[in-house]
Amino acid sequence: MSLLLLFLTTGCGTVVYRVNPDSPPQMSASEAMEAVELSLTISDQSKNIESLKVDEDFFDFSYPPPGGRAIHHRLTVSYDNIAHEVFKTGNRYAVNAVFRSPGIPGTIKLSWKSEEDARNFVDAAYVLRKKSSRDKHREKAPPTATAEKASPKTVMIPPPASAPSSPVPSEKIAAVQKPPVEKIPPKITIISPDVTRSVQVVARQSRITVTGVAESKIGITEVTVNGLQAELDESGNFSAEVPLKVGRNTIVVAAVDLLKNKTENRFNLQRMGGKVSHVKKEDFAPEPGIPAASYHALFVAVEDYESKDIGKLDYAVSDARRLRDILVSNYTFEKENTILLENPNRKTIYKTLQGLRSKLTEKDNLLIFYAGHGYWLDDMKQGFWLPRDASGINDPSDWIPNSNIRDYIKAIKAKHILLVADACFSGGMFKVRDAFPGRQISIEKIYEQPSRKAITSGSLKTVPDRSVFLEFLAKRLRENNEMYLDAQKLFTSLREAVINNSPIHQTPLYGAIGETGDEGGDFIFIKRQ
Repeated sequence: MSLLLLFLTTGCGTVVYRVNPDSPPQMSASEAMEAVELSLTISDQSKNIESLKVDEDFFDFSYPPPGGRAIHHRLTVSYDNIAHEVFKTGNRYAVNAVFRSPGIPGTIKLSWKSEEDARNFVDAAYVLRKKSSRDKHREKAPPTATAEKASPKTVMIPPPASAPSSPVPSEKIAAVQKPPVEKIPPKITIISPDVTRSVQVVARQSRITVTGVAESKIGITEVTVNGLQAELDESGNFSAEVPLKVGRNTIVVAAVDLLKNKTENRFNLQRMGGKVSHVKKEDFAPEPGIPAASYHALFVAVEDYESKDIGKLDYAVSDARRLRDILVSNYTFEKENTILLENPNRKTIYKTLQGLRSKLTEKDNLLIFYAGHGYWLDDMKQGFWLPRDASGINDPSDWIPNSNIRDYIKAIKAKHILLVADACFSGGMFKVRDAFPGRQISIEKIYEQPSRKAITSGSLKTVPDRSVFLEFLAKRLRENNEMYLDAQKLFTSLREAVINNSPIHQTPLYGAIGETGDEGGDFIFIKRQ
């Protein structure tokens, strides 16, 4: 009986990852099927699975029932019925999916030891879900006048061990396996602001936090407020901060459950304006030549290594999180345009860089931050990033060479790219030229020319785990009061402080990344107003 309860028991925990529809996973159908199969074979349920089939539209597996009886249970899961989020429950990372099985309708909670393994499964299922939906849409096209009526399709169901195999019409299988569909839409209750009052809600601030509860018997997968993703916990409590214009605002709260049933709740909110005695037009004019560019950031932080030959770091992840928070809070980086990879393996890093290569345009700017171990092989004159699954000192075959990182930086179409590397031997990793301020050039001229620059925490030396470099980088960005701050000026402001306060007198470097398309411009940080 315990095995049956394993598959029928569902639960929710803290959501740690959601697929972003605006930047979906980049992989082919064959790659996605391989990822699904691999994920299932390393899942917590794998020890009970006796047979597994992965198709482009679904996967199914069978497992023996308790008591050693001959009849095997078979579960079939369509990619359309897999939740697009990963939640943490205890020390496991889980994904919910609705399954079909004769006599056993319900929801599977597939789980893994690693968050990354769960993310890989969700990403692959999302790719196949979109393909499945497109294929089904094409199948709805009306038949031609000369088309012959197709004969009924037959599907084989694994029979009991004592019974011979026999084909069963697919219509009968559907009648047996189709689970009851929950068509009751989610329920939304707004807690704040108080929309139960008879008068219209009034606010004076430029942003307001909307909180409430979304309820569904089969589980809530997403809540949005005016299109912005809300924070959501396992009980359906949600919270989202939305901007308000002066005057009338319509607030739309939408909730979606596991079967894609959707509910919307709308209310109006009036933001009060104030009197303006005099406005200087130049106070609001942007710097000439600085367009409203979109700022993106990729943070790669590795501290937990699988190999016993590689020492564990203590601060890489927390440093990356802190830097991201400063850029989102103080500068024009939107959180949805940032990617934080915590302890990623080699494939995840390459996959993310490939995604940026496909997504970004010449109107975008990109900051890449790496914190983790670096290594320099003198005979190859080559530096490396060490991902989570890097092998030990005698096997560099699965390390990430700096030449590959440089190739991606060259291929990404962004206007400006700034690489910030806080790792051992970072000074030799990217052929960085040491540079210092020369003649004064206007921000407009600096921004006009494309750039590929790097700031590194040190030269060809080891650097301490507790990063003095990161401390002063964060401090200078947080305390900056200038509207426009170029990377060279940022570097100059922290260089002496790092040298003077480092126990090993590490020397940060700044300059162009060779052979990547730098034309003399620089990365500009724009302060939020």
